[in-house]
Amino acid sequence: EEMDAALLTLEEEVVSARSEAAQMVERMVGRDVAERSLVANVTHLNHQLAEVTECSRRIEAVYQQKVDELERTSAVIRSEKDNLTYRLDGIGRTLDSMVAEQDRIVSAAAEHEER
Repeated sequence: EEMDAALLTLEEEVVSARSEAAQMVERMVGRDVAERSLVANVTHLNHQLAEVTECSRRIEAVYQQKVDELERTSAVIRSEKDNLTYRLDGIGRTLDSMVAEQDRIVSAAAEHEER
């Protein structure tokens, strides 16, 4: 009877061990599925990151071109403004000179009439 009891205990332990082993296999399979899913997600996210990075690089290049174009336009406008300012200063000096000359002519004519 001791043998039967020991044999029964051993059989119960084997059943329990097999049950635990089956549970461990299920957990390992579940972990493997989860790991494969995570790897697929990481791969997908890496692909999306590469696409976003490339898109961002292109957008940055377009904006940089616009900034460069605006800076060139601004330089042309500043140059034209400086040129016009210089020309207007010259016109102003010419007008001042003409006014002074007219004043001299008027004064000379007034002196001539007085005589």
